[in-house]
Amino acid sequence: MIALALLLAAGTADINKTVQLDGEGYRVETEGEEVRVIPKRALKALTLARRDNMRVAVKAATGCKIEDEFFTGGGNGYMVGRLICAPSH
Repeated sequence: MIALALLLAAGTADINKTVQLDGEGYRVETEGEEVRVIPKRALKALTLARRDNMRVAVKAATGCKIEDEFFTGGGNGYMVGRLICAPSH
């Protein structure tokens, strides 16, 4: 897990994984420090629970947290943010 975090921080390991949470699928893609979380189905509404699930999906797929996230694309949109892979203190 530490090696993955170091590779992600260095921008050399890209990830493309699907995570299932509460019956919903989220594709997590990374490119360097950028992470995208794409719902497998169109979002009817962006709720706090769905946003939290997207954050959990990033952690599950990468071992890192998402920061400075925003949503793009409306109902068919996705979350974009920056990976934070700092070791815990």
